[in-house]
Amino acid sequence: MYQGILTDQKEMLFNGMDKNESVKGIIRLFDDEVEQAIIDNYVVAGLEFGRDIVVEKREISDELEAAIREEIDILRELTDLQDSTIDQIEEQIAEGVSQGMTTKDIQLLISDSGVFDAVRALRIARTITGAGAAQGQWLSGKLTGADTKVWQTAGDSHVRERHQRLNGQERLIDDLFSNGARYPVDPLLSAAERINCRCSMTFAMKEEVPFSTASGAYKN
Repeated sequence: MYQGILTDQKEMLFNGMDKNESVKGIIRLFDDEVEQAIIDNYVVAGLEFGRDIVVEKREISDELEAAIREEIDILRELTDLQDSTIDQIEEQIAEGVSQGMTTKDIQLLISDSGVFDAVRALRIARTITGAGAAQGQWLSGKLTGADTKVWQTAGDSHVRERHQRLNGQERLIDDLFSNGARYPVDPLLSAAERINCRCSMTFAMKEEVPFSTASGAYKN
């Protein structure tokens, strides 16, 4: 899906550049269908990782979906996606202009930069899906009455050093972790803290019966 979005943006950009249109005006032309597709992807990820938590046999899918859709994080993801695309394009245009390049040459420079390629599309997909999943975890924990949350890494050699230091850190459900996040891949964090992050959380209630939204069940 995200490769298609980037391909469409590239076509719109180059057509607009040929007409001397503003980059910001071109890249912000997300139509309703594309925006809804990204939102749905975010919500599905959140439900996948959070909806199976049950407290006293009460299923929380409907409440969780409503909570995810009410959060502004989905819209923040769309804004971040647009802004990061614009920043990379404007950087390439500025370089091309400084070197006296023609419009066609600048378009080639942009194509070669990777801003519209499959690698970036995959990175965007992973980041948005990861953010949706982590938010689903956090909201499901809140809906089921959890009092605390614990940061958990993937536990392998690919975990960034900053997140290794977060592993096992416990906070009250609404408090921030030491890196300023409410949950892993939080849109409040910088891209360096979010891209390709695979961290998750576990939760606990006052009666000290820990559970994990990754498994969707209580841990005995």
